[in-house]
Amino acid sequence: MIKVFIFIFAFLFTSNLNAKEVTFMQILENPTDLELNLKYAKEQAIAGNYKSTIHTLERLNSLYPANTEIKIYLLSILLKMDSEIQVQLMIERMLKDPNTTDEAREYINKISSEIYAKKNKEKSKWFAYANLGYSQTENSNIESVSRSKTMWVEDTKIDFATDSIEYDKTYSRNGSFTLGKKIDDTSAFSLNMGLDLITQNKGTKSQSDLISGSFSYSKSLDKHFFLPYIFYSRPNNRNAKDSNSRGVGFNNSYFINKKNNISYGASFTNTLYDETPTFSSAETNNTDNYSAKINYNYNLTSKDILNSKITFNNVNGNANYNSYDSYGLTLGYSKYIPIGLLKLETNYKRKEHEAKDSFVNSTIDRIDQEVNGQILLTGQLNKILPFFKNLDKNNSVFYTFKYKYIDVDSTILNNTTRRELLTYGITKKINFND
Repeated sequence: MIKVFIFIFAFLFTSNLNAKEVTFMQILENPTDLELNLKYAKEQAIAGNYKSTIHTLERLNSLYPANTEIKIYLLSILLKMDSEIQVQLMIERMLKDPNTTDEAREYINKISSEIYAKKNKEKSKWFAYANLGYSQTENSNIESVSRSKTMWVEDTKIDFATDSIEYDKTYSRNGSFTLGKKIDDTSAFSLNMGLDLITQNKGTKSQSDLISGSFSYSKSLDKHFFLPYIFYSRPNNRNAKDSNSRGVGFNNSYFINKKNNISYGASFTNTLYDETPTFSSAETNNTDNYSAKINYNYNLTSKDILNSKITFNNVNGNANYNSYDSYGLTLGYSKYIPIGLLKLETNYKRKEHEAKDSFVNSTIDRIDQEVNGQILLTGQLNKILPFFKNLDKNNSVFYTFKYKYIDVDSTILNNTTRRELLTYGITKKINFND
């Protein structure tokens, strides 16, 4: 093996720099001169003329069939050119050649193993990653107490209970795992599974666990990025009705040019509630939700983005008073700053219920109008905590700060509410392909 490498290094990396280059005419005049032809092959390789190098080495290989070093030199050039078929043929010929030394066979077997491993890696193209997160949310009105602190119950106006909790905190621990495979350079499929554990500080009404999963297929075609998917979720509420939701949907993004892109999508969700002795009429809450959306983004600069979104939802409930149509408009501005992404967003939503709810008020049609706004800042944690770079060398820990204001006006005073939410958290991303 040592002799082989000495030979290659001698001809590839050593020479008399002051010597004149070998001309093609000299080769024609001395076609069997081993040293002269090897020097010419080396000069051609350095100049990037690999075809001339291969031609010369193949001729020398015919003239000196017992010279293993010439074959190794030729194989190294074929590898450099990434000539898969020629490399394979050369390897097969050398392994069958009785003149091939044990050292050369060891080198060839190593090359074959590397090629096989590379092919397998390219063939599989599996990817996997996980997200582990923790966050806290401060909610100024966690039980959605109306602004008047009153509500309708079967056409009678009453006060909210004096022990109703307004301000409280919730704590979320969440994790997700994604496994996928690239089918080719333009398409892939992925499976995602998630678990969320939410607890409330003082009360228990907002405590729940959530199991979710989805399967999606992505396809890039020209300027389009198409993503159909199916999903399932199962919340386990501590003090409320449990349910499960399943559905299908798709999204498509169209990149018009560097500054303009649009995306649109639609989905269907079926939600079924569990009937229990405690919640004997839970099935009246079952719904089918048909939704659609369209987004438009305009890139002012590479760091400044304007975005808008229009949404529509049609919800059909087992009980008519749970059926409604809603329309929404969102306007936003995003900016990449040194510490992360800053996003400002405002939204208007109108919801019109199909029928009156006699359990609340039998004479008033329910129409809700919601205005909300949010400020979001997210990015790598080591951008705001420079000392953390030593602990997060992969830039895989992210922070989130979000403030959201929600104001709802409703024809049913129960639903006329106002609340503020402040969320802060961190997420650790783990890439299993690294």
